[in-house]
Amino acid sequence: MPKNESKFVNPILFGYMTVPWGLSGGFVSVALPFILVNQGFSVGEAATVTAAGLSANIYRFIWVPIVDLSLSLNKWYLIAVSLCSISLLSIILVPLDVQNKAILMVVVFISQVAGAFSSAPLGGFMAKLVKDSQKGRASGMYQAGNLGGIGSVGCLGLWITEHYSYLTALLLIVGLCSLCTCTLFFLPKISAIKGDVKRRFKIIVLDLKGLFSNKISIYTTILMTTPIAVGAVASMWSSIADQWNVLPDTT
Repeated sequence: MPKNESKFVNPILFGYMTVPWGLSGGFVSVALPFILVNQGFSVGEAATVTAAGLSANIYRFIWVPIVDLSLSLNKWYLIAVSLCSISLLSIILVPLDVQNKAILMVVVFISQVAGAFSSAPLGGFMAKLVKDSQKGRASGMYQAGNLGGIGSVGCLGLWITEHYSYLTALLLIVGLCSLCTCTLFFLPKISAIKGDVKRRFKIIVLDLKGLFSNKISIYTTILMTTPIAVGAVASMWSSIADQWNVLPDTT
């Protein structure tokens, strides 16, 4: 924890910094299923593409340690948001045809890896730049930014897609993601943890081994990966919008 009081930052910054993750996830879970169904995909096929993208969150435990042990948190955030923007734009290069479903799944998966990756440095920032008394507020802003990003794409993104094009919606998302990197101007540089990287990874592996050797942990993991626990249906409402008479203009 920084001893210098001036190094502490306002927790509201994390509300903006987590927006790219929300915008990216919102496009894949709200706007994209609607677009795909209107392009001739079945609801099941659209669900497969969305599921492929959202499955990226399962592997977050792999790359988060890399963020803590190399470069600086500032650089990782900038890299992650840049990759998130590029990968989202690359979706327009794939023709929205059922025959291209496998390619689309790969591109969408990569976009969500990048999107989730953008949130990885934020835990380190909060741990080192937020007062203990403000950490709860910072966590709340973190969640608000993510959910706000999802909600804004679900509302505004669908409307723009319907009245203009999904390319326009993607360009807007990328622009907002890029704007969020301006928050780095208000943060001091947080360098990687010094020490034996190999030893630290060994500790992580041992922790994971202990986690998956515990019966309660295994049971909880299985329970949390069931469709009802992850709220899978929440990512499919837009693909069946016509069945419950809801259009993008509905408010």
